[in-house]
Amino acid sequence: MKKADIFLFLGKCLSMDDHPGIAELVRQEIVSMPLKELLEVAISHSLLPALYPVFERHQVLPELPEGITSLLREAHARNAEKNAGIMGQVRRVAQAFQQVGIPAVFLKGAGYLLQGLYKDAGERVMTDIDVLVRGEDEEKVQEVLRGRGYMARAGAAEGDYGDHRHLPPFYHPGEVVPVEVHRSPLHGDFAGHLPPQDAFRQRMQAGDHGASVLSLQHQQLLHFFHEIHHTRGKPGTLGTLRGMYDFYLLSRKR
Repeated sequence: MKKADIFLFLGKCLSMDDHPGIAELVRQEIVSMPLKELLEVAISHSLLPALYPVFERHQVLPELPEGITSLLREAHARNAEKNAGIMGQVRRVAQAFQQVGIPAVFLKGAGYLLQGLYKDAGERVMTDIDVLVRGEDEEKVQEVLRGRGYMARAGAAEGDYGDHRHLPPFYHPGEVVPVEVHRSPLHGDFAGHLPPQDAFRQRMQAGDHGASVLSLQHQQLLHFFHEIHHTRGKPGTLGTLRGMYDFYLLSRKR
C-alpha cells in the first residue's frame, strides 16, 4: 500500500465528526490497513493521540486488535494528562502577565486548546507554549518569567535571537514545557502578512482567566505560513498531517 493511501485514510478518520457517513467506510477499510505502517505515519505526524477518541466516538475500536487499541488508549491518556498540565501552566503564565498589565496572545497549540478547538483536549501533541507580546513589554515579560522561576535556555545568548521572531525559550524546573515569547507571529520572510499590531488589535478572549488568542482569520494565516516555512517555502509540499488537521478544524470553526 502506498503512503498516499495511508494519508488519505487518516484524513477520513479525522473528518468523521463532520461527515458521519465516512465512519462506515473507515470501519470497512481499517481491517485491510497495514496497521504497523498506519501507526508509523500517525506517530511521525503527531497524530497518534488523536486517533483513540475519534475511533471511540465512531465505533471503530472493535475492528482493531486489542493490542492496538491499548496502545492508542495509552498514547491518548498520556497526552491528555500532559495537556492538562500544560493548560495549568498557560493559566499561570496568563495570570502573571495580567497582574502586571502585560497584554499577551497565546499562539498555535496553546491558543487552540484555550478556545476548545478539539472535541478532546488530549488530541493535540504540544512541545511548548507560544505567546506573543508587544515589543515595549519585552523586558518586563522576561522579568516576570524570571520572577516566577523561569530561566532562559543554557548557552542561549540574547544576541543569537536578536533578529529572531521569539526570545530564547524559557524553562522552569517544575513546569511541563518551555515558554517561547514571540516578538512577531510569523517568520521574517512572512512577517508582513501578520504584523503584531494587527494581531493585538483583532485578538479574541478565550477561556475564563483573561487569556487571549488570535482572531480565527489570523490563526489561519499563522498556520498557513508556519507550514510553508517548515516546507522551505514550497506551498505544494506536504507539511504535516497534524498541520492539515489543525487548519481543517480552524476552517470549520470559522
